[in-house]
Amino acid sequence: MNFFIGIDQTGAALSKGLRAKPLPICIAEKQKSGSWRFRTEAEDGPLKLEKFQPEYIKAQLERLRVPYQWGNKIGFVVDCVLGIPEVYQKKNSSPAKVKPYLWGLFERAVGFSKGGKEFGRDVAEAFFSELALDKSEPHPKRFCEEVSGSNSVFQSRPYQKNIQTGTFRLWKDMGSNGKRWANLWPFEQEKVESNLPWLFEGYPSLLWKECLGSPVRDLKKLRRLAEKALPNFEMDTWKYLEKSPDLADSFALAFGGVYLQEKKRLWIPSPSFVHDKGVQTEGWLLGLRHPKDI
Repeated sequence: MNFFIGIDQTGAALSKGLRAKPLPICIAEKQKSGSWRFRTEAEDGPLKLEKFQPEYIKAQLERLRVPYQWGNKIGFVVDCVLGIPEVYQKKNSSPAKVKPYLWGLFERAVGFSKGGKEFGRDVAEAFFSELALDKSEPHPKRFCEEVSGSNSVFQSRPYQKNIQTGTFRLWKDMGSNGKRWANLWPFEQEKVESNLPWLFEGYPSLLWKECLGSPVRDLKKLRRLAEKALPNFEMDTWKYLEKSPDLADSFALAFGGVYLQEKKRLWIPSPSFVHDKGVQTEGWLLGLRHPKDI
């Protein structure tokens, strides 16, 4: 990979639910020397992305005058659930037989609204309630969620840990392009489209712990933690990351991609990962070690 772009989720709605708040992002670019340069700043302030769609991404890179070639050397590490429990998949398989099934779900999100609203917590909750097999709780979790202790996209409460709203927004963004525009890890490692970038599911808390060596998000220690974990990299500025948890998470996502690639753990987080068939159906969190290897 020559680029890793970390994207932190936000499902906050604007314009009475017709638009979504811009996404915090961080861009990591590999230099000719082999070191990495992280970008967090634009001319008008911290980096942000209006929508997670190819045309908006390309426009952002061009505004920053970043030389790039669109294709599988670009990796997006996104704070977004990419997969649903296997028991829910048959009900929600795409009639068009889109492979993997996720692109069918992205397209369903595009056409979903509630009470005239396109975004927001109540819209996302209604969407994932529709995908569930029944209304009973607790809903089943993916294996990677059980291992990592992360939340299920079918959990709406507690609200402070709700990941439905941000995931729904990103699914809607990704499906709006009308076609598959990225390779999804780890679903498509044997069917790679060279002209498409890669999409990785990132869990910021896991990457803070696994790559930055911190059990908690600590903005004051972020610079020291990053420099200790990966000594040879460039940074445009730390001023936004040390004030905003969301921007710090976008950095942690991009940094996680770089760190795991440098440590040869990007594609295979741990040895037993390759023998687990469930990974190919439910997905996996970037950098998560398989429990057999812990």
